Amino acid sequence: MLGGFRVGAPPDLACYDAALLVLAVTAVVGAVGVVALRALWLGLFAPVAAALRRAPAAHAAATALTSLFLLLGLFCTWGGLVPNVVRRAGETPTLAVVVASAGLLYFSPALLLTLVSAAVLFFLIYQRLIYGLALVVFWAPFYLFPVELYDNRVFSMAEITLLITAAAWAARGLVAWAGGARPEGRPKLTLADWMMLAFVALNVIGVTWSVFRVEALRELRVIVVEPALLYVMLRTVRLTRREVWLLLDAMVAAGVAVALYGLYQFIFDVNVIVAEQGARRLASVYGSPNNTAIFLGGCFGVALAVALMGGARARRAAYALAGAVILAAAVLTQSMGYLLLGLPASVIAVLLLWRGRRAVPVIAALAVIAVLALIPLSRLPRFARLADLTAGTTFIRLQLWQGTLNLIRAHPLTGVGPDQFIYQYRSRYILPSGWEEPNLAHAHNFVLDHWARLGVFGVAVAAGIQVAFWRRVWRAFRRLRHADLALAAVAAGLMGAMAHFMAHGLVDTPYFMVDMNYVFALLLALALWLEAEKAGAPPARGATGAGGD
Repeated sequence: MLGGFRVGAPPDLACYDAALLVLAVTAVVGAVGVVALRALWLGLFAPVAAALRRAPAAHAAATALTSLFLLLGLFCTWGGLVPNVVRRAGETPTLAVVVASAGLLYFSPALLLTLVSAAVLFFLIYQRLIYGLALVVFWAPFYLFPVELYDNRVFSMAEITLLITAAAWAARGLVAWAGGARPEGRPKLTLADWMMLAFVALNVIGVTWSVFRVEALRELRVIVVEPALLYVMLRTVRLTRREVWLLLDAMVAAGVAVALYGLYQFIFDVNVIVAEQGARRLASVYGSPNNTAIFLGGCFGVALAVALMGGARARRAAYALAGAVILAAAVLTQSMGYLLLGLPASVIAVLLLWRGRRAVPVIAALAVIAVLALIPLSRLPRFARLADLTAGTTFIRLQLWQGTLNLIRAHPLTGVGPDQFIYQYRSRYILPSGWEEPNLAHAHNFVLDHWARLGVFGVAVAAGIQVAFWRRVWRAFRRLRHADLALAAVAAGLMGAMAHFMAHGLVDTPYFMVDMNYVFALLLALALWLEAEKAGAPPARGATGAGGD
């Protein structure tokens, strides 16, 4: 039986490769310039930098505002109305306008806004690297709203902000090296670090046997290398307590933004996903409600832990309010993986960490309420077909897993490579009974997805990362719950989020997504930081250049 076919031509990557070459040359020239002009930099900008260090709140506001101006400038310059009109007008009218205006059209205020915003953002992040890291975390879930830079080449704000932050991070290291100072941080390599390195290496090797090389390279860049770069920066920058809270604030704030946008769509019936028998599902900035639930579920785990366990009273109240908004949106996604697996796992984990054995009666009561709620909910279309093994979502998922197992049997050691699953599955391994859903990009299971992409070694690396995470964060929590309740809440939040991801990952993929790989990098890096904090290792000077609170 024919499962489907595809006809297409490989894209022209000449311009893209040329742009990458230009960026590489620019990076080298910029690095040399940073070292050569260090004295001039200090002479001209030292007063401004000192003023920013004295006013961290103003610095944070300026960085966030500049980030928004950069986004606005990118939209206006490269994908906006004026350049599009000029392109459609043809060469002669454009030349006439250029001559008449002495080039003002091509150097419009929007272009200047973009360039100035990027330069200012680099300067601000150079002074306080933590703001760049926080911006990357915040922009991560909005990757489906990219900005067109040129010739249909699009990049997300998370990627643009990450590259600016990485440039500032590298420049700080070069300046320190040129001045004879020690680097900001030389962490001792741990199991987690080696596993992250092995994960990147497996994906790089996997590209070599990928049939669709362009797609594999894109996933390697966007989903593997760039989140790994965030992880490296988080590990090498010596964070303070205040900066760790800022990173968590950015993650929860992103969750609130995604939730509010989704609630607006749901209330006013804008881009709402209509599923079985008219069931309305909230999708927000994602193409799938399930992806929305995966991200929001992680944010809710962090918000719940902080609201219950620790931090300043104002922060606990803010996290409680944020958690309520996030939970409302996550429930409206009607994601079965979240409602039946992810949400219970995160709530149970946080309650047990909060109250220990005393939480068992509360958990039991919540379980009874959930079971009673299933009685009326079972009449809804989404719930009614959950136990149907002959049709619907459950049936399709079972067919998908069977097809994935067939793929794994054919490629047990190597897998099929990064971002190759959809092409291999729908053309070779899809079962005839699974024809209704041929365009599935992943195996909808954490273990099967790693195995199908990276082979058995990918499963081993994923298991190693989980072992490293849970061992480190549990050690930190056991010490901090008696010594520092606020940081114990951070540890509990990390475990609540990871418990959700792993439970939801039984029927979906919490990994190999642009936003989720950033979140995983954040959770793992903070788990390692917390264990160092347990031993009294945090230094007096952090990424902001100021001490922690």
